[in-house]
Amino acid sequence: MSVPLREAFEKTHYRVELHGRWHVLGIGRPCPAPIGAWTRASASECAWLVTPCNPQAHPLATERNQARLAWLDRWSSMAGYRSCRSVNRDADGQWPDEPGLLIGGMDQGMACALGRRLGQLAVVAVPRHALVALVWVDAAG
Repeated sequence: MSVPLREAFEKTHYRVELHGRWHVLGIGRPCPAPIGAWTRASASECAWLVTPCNPQAHPLATERNQARLAWLDRWSSMAGYRSCRSVNRDADGQWPDEPGLLIGGMDQGMACALGRRLGQLAVVAVPRHALVALVWVDAAG
């Protein structure tokens, strides 16, 4: 993983929509209380932010990213997981927003496997009682 890419991931604002309100998550920061309560209601200690967009940090056409997001939404629903909309927003405004999902009830192994399946370099762990963290799922991470 290149240092600039790692730094970009760490500076990203990870936004989650819950009950019509957006909450901003930051790497190394505590989970906001409403997200922690939602995670607890998902019978989980940790929720996972996953984006299907721009695999391996290579931009795709908007239509391709939208189709991948629709697949993730269907997959999480069919698998019985709870989810909320999310958007990864580059703090410097140099990269397009990446929509995704905050998924509750999923363990780390499944979150990492899903991230790899989607061609992602990392997923974001959102634990109820610890700091939000990047979890690298690609061998380069």
